[in-house]
Amino acid sequence: MQAPLSGAESPPSTRVSGYRIGDLIVDLGRARTTRGDGVEIPLPRLSFDLLVALVRAAPNIATQDDLMKQVWPRAIVSPETLSKRVNLLRDSLGDDSQEPRYIAGVRGRGYRLVPSVEKINESSAPPESSCALESTTLPESTTPLERHSERPRRFAATLALIAALLLALGWALWNRSHAPAQLSPVRAAPPPRSIAVLPFKDLGGGQEGDILALGIPEAVLHQLASIETLDVIARTSSFSFQGHDQDVRAIGQQLNVHYILEGSVQRDGQRLRVTTQLVNAQTGGHVWSMQFDKAPQGIFELQDAIALEVARALSISLDPGVTLKQQGTTHFDAYLEYIQGAKLLATWRTADTKVAAEHAARAVSIDPNFAAAYVLLASARVRLAEYTAGETHERAFREALRDSRGLLDQALTLDPKDSRAYAARGYLSGFTDVAAAEADYRKALELNPSDAQAYEGLANVLNENPARRAEVLMLIDRARKLDPLEPRLDVVKAAFLFYTRGDLDGAEKLLKNALQRDPLYEPALSKLAEVYWLQGRYSEGIKTAEQVVAADIDAIQPTTVLYYLYFEIRDLKSAENILRSAPSPSPALMAALFLAQKKWVEAGNQSLRAASLGAITAAGEPTTVAALRMGARATKRYAQAIDLLTERSQTEWDVAGQPIVRDWSSVYSNVVGLADMLIQAGDVTRGRRLLEATLAAMDREETTFGTGRLWIYQMRSVALALLGRNEEAIAAILQQATGKPLGISAGWFFLELEPAFLNIRQDPRFQEVLVAAHDRAAAERKAVARMVASGLMPDRSK
Repeated sequence: MQAPLSGAESPPSTRVSGYRIGDLIVDLGRARTTRGDGVEIPLPRLSFDLLVALVRAAPNIATQDDLMKQVWPRAIVSPETLSKRVNLLRDSLGDDSQEPRYIAGVRGRGYRLVPSVEKINESSAPPESSCALESTTLPESTTPLERHSERPRRFAATLALIAALLLALGWALWNRSHAPAQLSPVRAAPPPRSIAVLPFKDLGGGQEGDILALGIPEAVLHQLASIETLDVIARTSSFSFQGHDQDVRAIGQQLNVHYILEGSVQRDGQRLRVTTQLVNAQTGGHVWSMQFDKAPQGIFELQDAIALEVARALSISLDPGVTLKQQGTTHFDAYLEYIQGAKLLATWRTADTKVAAEHAARAVSIDPNFAAAYVLLASARVRLAEYTAGETHERAFREALRDSRGLLDQALTLDPKDSRAYAARGYLSGFTDVAAAEADYRKALELNPSDAQAYEGLANVLNENPARRAEVLMLIDRARKLDPLEPRLDVVKAAFLFYTRGDLDGAEKLLKNALQRDPLYEPALSKLAEVYWLQGRYSEGIKTAEQVVAADIDAIQPTTVLYYLYFEIRDLKSAENILRSAPSPSPALMAALFLAQKKWVEAGNQSLRAASLGAITAAGEPTTVAALRMGARATKRYAQAIDLLTERSQTEWDVAGQPIVRDWSSVYSNVVGLADMLIQAGDVTRGRRLLEATLAAMDREETTFGTGRLWIYQMRSVALALLGRNEEAIAAILQQATGKPLGISAGWFFLELEPAFLNIRQDPRFQEVLVAAHDRAAAERKAVARMVASGLMPDRSK
């Protein structure tokens, strides 16, 4: 039974509320840093945490290991990352490493504060306790979420690129929970029925208390999310405030919500004492507060009661016969295993994902009827298989898809209304059956209208159909509204603008907004390097990609982009050194190097090897296909190249000999390459028909679907040249070379080596473009040399 809070007060206690460091005041409660004159110094959360760690070590030296453990407690970072964060903090404070006023480096050991540190104490009492407060008068219900019903196909190339963003997260995902609140954009008034559930405070200490302090609010959040007329902020944003004592109105402003649910958990012998309070985030006033005393086994009844009281307080009436989402188990030990596994899976780190799968397996073993545990186990196993490299990757991934589908079917048999199971199954179906994937994502959103990840997944599925890309952006914006502090969604939207609309300026703006919140956010830096590449800003792209690689030497996508950027500035030595420094050099990158060295046979062999290993990345696909074509031309062996490119472009032929292409992705390099190989093999009629169909598809994409010419320029000029339409080919090259953005067809590498240009390469207009490309590469190469000399990036040429 629930009981009202007691009105008794505890005696005041003294605690440290902040520190004085010279002329700086560090306020722990508000996570603010000000100078003596009251002027606030905006610090990103990681910088603030670093400053606090230095303060707590003062007057002693804070070692590098200690600082990395305190500032990035759940991530593995390098000393280089720490050094960059120290420099950012120095810049914010107006400090100078040569003549430090605040932070001094101690060579080989760490850092220390220069000024003396003085504690600021305050007398404080526990939060006021009172009987349950009366609910305030609330506005009427908002309009229910719009439903969508059209059927798309999946955009495979974009999905792979979005997945690469997830690969890039690693240690950076922990940083997102430290996004600087003060840089959140100005938002419109929050929806009248919107709520964030914050992680509870663990007042008793111990591992179990810490687990329940996250598990109880997460369960309540999931229950509330099933209410269609209520906007519930996603876990990644609301749980980012764990351990940070900020004013509830400031949190409400950052999350753009009207109400906040917070609480605490304390284990007292065989009893759990859980205190909860619902707060109006606009005024800071309490709507109600309650205290529950339960045995651990009663936690499920407790979570139901909290969610029900929130619904009542917000004047949300549940239809007759409708209940809130149930917990799925009454076994306390299974519940604890599930919570620990879900917490680890949310980090996206491979090691944590493996342990998450072990927790999920134990939860299933304890309670074979626990549907959510099957979902957790399926998600963890698929993620492990998807993001674990190796020669057995493809087979292991197929097996994981099969086994995980069985686990999800079992979950839905146990609980046909488990929205998480439908969303997880939608992700699996996206690899084989996009219609089924869309149906599953829509079912997940019907059951949980506040599932930000389901909106994102549905957007990925719909993105294949160019006619529905406006809807895709609406879905991503809905996800961003429900998860406003998740910078990854800014990166995902930037990727959609980048890949589906050729909107580099819009993508750049979103990425820089994400980097304002955290200048070292790896996925945003990685994607920004690609944007710079396409804009012809090669030296800026190299500098940005080097930042990512310095923080995570195993990051595949940014290393690939960095490799090709060095090609663009004609620094083949640096590109080769990147390749040779890898533990297992990529055959796709080796193919590019051999192509640049005009070793055609070796280039073709490496491209075939890359295809057999599934090692062709989206960024490197055009160059790998070019290497394949040159190898086939050199050996006059076209059959293998034709078979491979037919499979990659999913090209078939009808009874009249007309092509049917099911995958135009890879900037058309697969399908144009296939046409080239058919023509070289003597099948001129089918090759030319395929080229004409490709040009028509390009026109349709540009004019009907608003994609723009960014992604069609390269292979459009090749297709025209292969058809012998040389004047049109030259016109396309000239227009791209002088336009903005430059795009991938304007570099010397492509212009000099593309075999289709054999008959136009000596044209004075073509030569003029080629000379300009070489001049631009030289200028960018000099810019890189200046950055290397200034210590902004390593010297890759040595």
